[in-house]
Amino acid sequence: MARYAYRCRTGSSAIFSVRHYTVEFDGQTQATSYATIEVHPGTMKVVQIRSCRNRPVNNTIMTIIHEPRVHEVIDKRSPWGLALRQASRGKYWPHSARSAQRGCHEPAQSEPIPSMLWLTRNRTFDFRHRGAIMGVLNVTPDSFSDGGRWLDVDAAVAHAREMGAQGAEIIDVGGESTRPGAEPVDESEELRRVLPVIERLAGTQAIAISIDTMKPAVARAAVERGAEIINDITGLRHPAMREVVRETGAAAIIMHMQGEPRTMQAAPNYEDVTREVGEFFRQALESCLASGIDPMRLAFDPGIGFGKTVAHNLALLGKLELVRVGGRPIVVGVSRKSFLGKVTGSERMEGRAWPTVALTSFLRERGANVLRVHDVRPNVQALRMTEAILHGVQPA
Repeated sequence: MARYAYRCRTGSSAIFSVRHYTVEFDGQTQATSYATIEVHPGTMKVVQIRSCRNRPVNNTIMTIIHEPRVHEVIDKRSPWGLALRQASRGKYWPHSARSAQRGCHEPAQSEPIPSMLWLTRNRTFDFRHRGAIMGVLNVTPDSFSDGGRWLDVDAAVAHAREMGAQGAEIIDVGGESTRPGAEPVDESEELRRVLPVIERLAGTQAIAISIDTMKPAVARAAVERGAEIINDITGLRHPAMREVVRETGAAAIIMHMQGEPRTMQAAPNYEDVTREVGEFFRQALESCLASGIDPMRLAFDPGIGFGKTVAHNLALLGKLELVRVGGRPIVVGVSRKSFLGKVTGSERMEGRAWPTVALTSFLRERGANVLRVHDVRPNVQALRMTEAILHGVQPA
């Protein structure tokens, strides 16, 4: 058994991690309280929660829903109560049973809880002070910006390696266009397009391969051949896709989309786009946890341009941090999208490149962790410059 205290801001429902366990905790709202926890294999119990005035607040049982290998607070903005304070501000302190009995106290030593770790099958991304660039590799004849350019396997592999050399840490391989109005591609054709490329890139240690697909069978085949991340524009709504993620141990990106690619831009409608996207993410997280998926493998993408007007896109980008759930990473893809041209008044595809770079810098400051782009080098430079200002982190 181990005892730990956590100084936190608790609500009527929150998810957080103590030692090696993640639990769901229903307690009373306290501005600052201490939870004294008993940790046993398979169970976890709040022995006592005290306010700073040393008054008992509540005793309750917590159910383990996840067992990560790191110490992390998961900030769940639930509809039922206040969230835990941001993991970057959280502290945990080992302490004795005797000190716990004394109630509220300041620990002699404190240590920040590591946050923003994203686990894939083969590596761990640490986003505490450093974001990542995801390079787009469309092996399709009809993608909106570069359709047909990388259909040849040799050309696609060479371009992926070039993006890696320019600083991309993830290559997102897609074999089906998801532009507005795009027609679906059958499973066999999508597999024919993506698998040879993934097989050739799988041995490249410097980059993680992501498969951009909404088909569970394609995702599974891609992971079996070396992909580490499943990028699903349908947000893991399909139980079979959640099963692929759980069984393979792949990381997954849950994206929000209103409608489907063929119709999504017909008449996007929201009462409050930020609130509704955040609520979708909360529900998706709960579905994944119920399916036995490790939340440390999840990231979330607000789906800029997927069933959204220019105003919706701008609102989401301006309030990006509000859609974060579970303290998980945020992925954003704005590269070359049409709303950039509408805002800047440029009709040429080339005219969208520098607005993309500007947003890479802005969004990193707003909390984005992975930026999905076509033009890698200038976006890597913008990302590292922004981080040098924010965190004093020098480019690698």
